[in-house]
Amino acid sequence: MLRPSLLFPLQKDAYARLGELKRSDMPQVFVKRVVDDPDVPTGKLEFVKPRTLKPTQSDLNQAKVDRIARDWDSAGRTPVLISRNNWILDGHHRVAAAIKKGKLVRVIRIDLPGRKALNAIS
Repeated sequence: MLRPSLLFPLQKDAYARLGELKRSDMPQVFVKRVVDDPDVPTGKLEFVKPRTLKPTQSDLNQAKVDRIARDWDSAGRTPVLISRNNWILDGHHRVAAAIKKGKLVRVIRIDLPGRKALNAIS
């Protein structure tokens, strides 16, 4: 069982593990707001292989993935937010589209582990 300090407070099912969160329980995140927040330790823009990233949510909308893949030149410019240990915090659909297209993905890394990073951006 997870220690209470590791639980994501906004989540309805407090004991779900990273990778099992429902899309509806994920926080709505605005990348610019997170990057501009002095209380969230972010790094510089990086490019990574999408298969090295770990999903925090359990479901994707395939139509949205397909739409992003078709419009990759535009949609692929928005960075994906990831934790220090490569958990995807925001941008699951962009990561899936990058895999589909065989592209690297732009990321901004938050210098916190998965759950703490989710809490910081919520």
